Amino acid sequence: MPARGAAHPMNLKTIIPRPLDPSSCTECVALFRAALTRAYFSRAHARRLGWRGVRPCGGPHSAWTLRVAGSNHVFGLRFDGEQIHNQKIHGCFSLYIFPQHAEDPLWERLPLEALRRGLSPQYAETVRDFARHETWAAPFGIGWLHMEAALDGSFFRVALEAMARWRVRALDGICTNNGQWVIPPGGKECDVPQYRLGLHLMGPLVQTYTEQLEQTPYIRVRHTSRQATAYTKEGSCADPELTEHCLLLTADFGADAAASAIFLADDAYAAPGATIPVQRKIAHLPKYSEDTTQDMPVLHILTGFLGSGKTTFLRAWLDYLNGRERYTGVIQNEFGQVALDATLLGTETCVEALDDGCVCCSLSDSLRSGIERLKAAMPTETLILETTGLANPQNILPDLRDLSDIINVGLVITVVDCGQVFRAPEDFATQGVLHDQVAGADVLLLNKTDIVPDNALLQAEACLKAINPRALLLRAQRGNVPYAALDAFFDEHSNSHLPSRRPCLEHMSVQTHATHSTKNYSSFALTQLPPLTRRGISALLTRAGNGLCRVKGIVHLTDGANGIARDAAAVVQYAGGQLQFEPAPKNNPDGDYLIFIGRDITPFTLG
Repeated sequence: MPARGAAHPMNLKTIIPRPLDPSSCTECVALFRAALTRAYFSRAHARRLGWRGVRPCGGPHSAWTLRVAGSNHVFGLRFDGEQIHNQKIHGCFSLYIFPQHAEDPLWERLPLEALRRGLSPQYAETVRDFARHETWAAPFGIGWLHMEAALDGSFFRVALEAMARWRVRALDGICTNNGQWVIPPGGKECDVPQYRLGLHLMGPLVQTYTEQLEQTPYIRVRHTSRQATAYTKEGSCADPELTEHCLLLTADFGADAAASAIFLADDAYAAPGATIPVQRKIAHLPKYSEDTTQDMPVLHILTGFLGSGKTTFLRAWLDYLNGRERYTGVIQNEFGQVALDATLLGTETCVEALDDGCVCCSLSDSLRSGIERLKAAMPTETLILETTGLANPQNILPDLRDLSDIINVGLVITVVDCGQVFRAPEDFATQGVLHDQVAGADVLLLNKTDIVPDNALLQAEACLKAINPRALLLRAQRGNVPYAALDAFFDEHSNSHLPSRRPCLEHMSVQTHATHSTKNYSSFALTQLPPLTRRGISALLTRAGNGLCRVKGIVHLTDGANGIARDAAAVVQYAGGQLQFEPAPKNNPDGDYLIFIGRDITPFTLG
């Protein structure tokens, strides 16, 4: 690849491998869409550029909602049209900004009409399809993005047009029906730093084109001044006191970028009373993606009670990630003496097994060395910590703060057995590990929905939503879910605003988060087992006692099972009163064994 800024001809075919078509009227849309698509060939690469999520919107216009590094807001970008001038295509996009949280101080700066719309229960849904509601979105507008492209592909420009501060005064004030002033006479009805907000989006956009065009842009800013707008009871008027500063930031690519003239189809700087434009060159835009934490892998926490289907989901999720070349390492923490789950994942995934205790109680110090071994073994983009079925995520998250120098903490995903919620909802409603696993989740996977009636499914969902209404709730069958929804949810929420990160107060000197040690959970293993029948295995389960919750292992079945030949090795899975078998993997270094986990269970040996 030639060095950026080298003296070689620029060619837009590095973005769109065809000539520009002036008759299409949507070439600027194609240039934007193609650049983002290419950036997202690797999601990790897109994040390094500063992108945190892109979602097309429905409606009559091409439009997107976007999230970028360095901003907690959602941007809206809507294509307004394009025209031809001097052998160049000129396109214009309206730019919007949407606060995502009620405590966001930006609400205080936006127009009152924006605040009123933000209080609507349908606010988030309307933002996702803002292009269908042009009038609704107007109070959230912060400027325009412009694109210019030479028909011969030798020149390209992307520009941000916005006001340094969009200030509008209510000269007569605004008061409520009972006479209280909402805005006193002469007060500001809005004071929005449009240009500064727009720079957050402009940074990743210019970086993306810089990389794909293999050119260093010539960046300059032009500014002019004019009287601000005010309004009275009679309507709008020129503000007698305030001046507003209009800014146009351009990033030009091509051999003649420095000599190119600035053109805007609807030039706001030609407004009556505007001063003569002044422009200056600037060295570069802020590179929000230079934060070194963006190069660290994301660690997702996978939890769920005994037998809920965590490993089944994990195996399917890994197939999805590996199929998209998303390098993923797994840290498995099993409550038992033998690591069956690591064996079931096979050899395609790099697995680090932590099997000498529960991570939420005793293994926080072991995580660092396990993560570092995984990072040394492969170019890891994603890490998944699969905890024991007895682990409490609310006890794990505080310890992960000590690992902020090597990982970024991702989603807390809790797998829940739908049948278990339906049979015993009171176990989830009361304080304990089951409750805290649900309450502390960002994503709830309601698993095994195919083996319960519809009324049970609806009741289970209602129970989970009552405990954690902010989490993303997905239905799953055999661990299969729309995996892209996990990426979208993570991108849509900044780390500090995920449900699991919401602040909470605890009573001093009182442990509010349950651990399995307080509930008398324990485990034991039977190893070097002889071949067994299915009836013989059921007898062993009975012998362990009524507190038995979970059994897993590998045995040779003398009488076989569905899909398993006689005397062949089979994986044994017992949870929720159901005993199931599946063919065992070929690599089984631990021989035949069964692990028993439960509360007040009775250990025994075969003699």
